[in-house]
Amino acid sequence: VDVSPLKPSTYGYSEYWPFPVEVYEITMMRAKHQFLPSKFPQTEIFAYAGKVNGKLVPSYPGPTLSVLKNMPCYVIYTNDIGGSHILPVDTSPPFDMVA
Repeated sequence: VDVSPLKPSTYGYSEYWPFPVEVYEITMMRAKHQFLPSKFPQTEIFAYAGKVNGKLVPSYPGPTLSVLKNMPCYVIYTNDIGGSHILPVDTSPPFDMVA
């Protein structure tokens, strides 16, 4: 497991902050992780992947963001988990909103 902090993908600007703001991109995706000894198959997990050198790298339990206290940053989350939900989803009002 790589626990090194995720580096910002780019820098942006905020109307409330006079300096460049770090922007992190994190994607939720399906991945495989080896929980059990190597003679057992890997387990499919829902992982958070951070962009490292322009490539998504899933990690478990997820990437670490190392940011300074009282400094704003942007985190862009993208859901890249396809297929049906593993749990029942309540689509009755008020949860019937279309994304």
